[in-house]
Amino acid sequence: MNKFILWLFLAFSTFHAHAQSIDGKWVFDRAVDYEDLTSSTIPPLSSTLQILNAQAILSAGCVVNLRQEAYYPGGPFQSLLKSGEDEPGISKFLFKYFSFKLNEIKVYYVADIGARCNKLGIYFLVSDEKLISVHGGSLFYAFKRDKSTTSSVATQAVNDDLGNLKISRLPFNPHTYIVNCLEFMQKRHGAAPLLSNKCDSAFSPYIVARNTKDSLLKLIGAHGFLKGGANGASSDYDNPVANNLHPVVLIFPPLKNVVLVRVEDIEGADDARDQMSGVYLAIKDGKVVDQLNEGCSFNADYVCSTQSESAKYKLLETGKFILLK
Repeated sequence: MNKFILWLFLAFSTFHAHAQSIDGKWVFDRAVDYEDLTSSTIPPLSSTLQILNAQAILSAGCVVNLRQEAYYPGGPFQSLLKSGEDEPGISKFLFKYFSFKLNEIKVYYVADIGARCNKLGIYFLVSDEKLISVHGGSLFYAFKRDKSTTSSVATQAVNDDLGNLKISRLPFNPHTYIVNCLEFMQKRHGAAPLLSNKCDSAFSPYIVARNTKDSLLKLIGAHGFLKGGANGASSDYDNPVANNLHPVVLIFPPLKNVVLVRVEDIEGADDARDQMSGVYLAIKDGKVVDQLNEGCSFNADYVCSTQSESAKYKLLETGKFILLK
C-alpha cells in the first residue's frame, strides 16, 4: 500500500511538472493546414494573444474561458483521427512545421464553445515556449511566447516605487473585471463598496476613503473626474472622497515612471446620483497627467482597444494617452 501511495505521488508530481502554464503574451508565428500543405493560410485576426488565469483575450471585446483537460489524442485531434490520421503522424507534422514536441504534452486546453467571437480555435496546446491552436480540425496556428514584456508575469509582487500597494495585471478587460470582481463588491442602496475574497486574483482593488493614508490613493480620491471629461458622473465626482464617496482603484504595472490606474464608481445609481463610467488615469511625478474616459481593454503594450477596435489609444512615457490612427 505504501509503494502504491508513493507511485501515485510521483505520478501526480510528474504530471504537474510538465503541465506548463498557458498564461502570458503570445506572438503569432505561422499557420499551416494539415490537409492542404501547399496553400497559403490566412493569419489570425490579431498577431498577439494574451492569456491570463486561463482566460484568452482574443480582441478587445472577445474574452474566452479555457478549461484544462488531461491530454489524449482524441481530444484536440479528434477530427484528424476520424479522417484516418494517427498520433505519430500528427506528432511528426507538428515537429516538422512548428518544432513542437507533442510527446511533452500532459494537458491541453478547451475553449468555451459559447464564445462566437473566437475565430482562433477550440483546442490549445503548450510545449516549451510555443503554443498551438487547432481551428476547424486541421488548421494549426502557432505562437511563440513573448518574453520582452514584464507586465504579464505574476504582478502581485510589490513594486518599489509604489510602496506596499499591490499591482493588478495586464492585459485588462473591463467586462471581465466587472463580472469577476466588481459585482461582488457593489452594495445596494448607495452603501459604500466592500472588498471581497471572491475577486479574481488578477485584480487587487483598493477602496479610497477619507481615512486612506497612501499618497497615491489620496491623490486619486481627490481628483476632478468631471473636469477630466468623465461620462455620466454626478457633480460629486469632482473630489469624490470629499463628498464621502469611495472610488474603487486598480493599479497596473508602471510604464517607466508613469503609473496607470483604473477608477470605478460603483455607489448606487439611483435618484440621488448618477454613476461615473470607469476611467483610466496616468500619474507621473505625483500628478495626474491625463485621463482616458473609455471602456477599452489595455494589453501588455499599454494599448487600449475598444470593443469594435474602431479606436485604439496608447499610453506614452510622457503620461499622455494618444489616439492611434
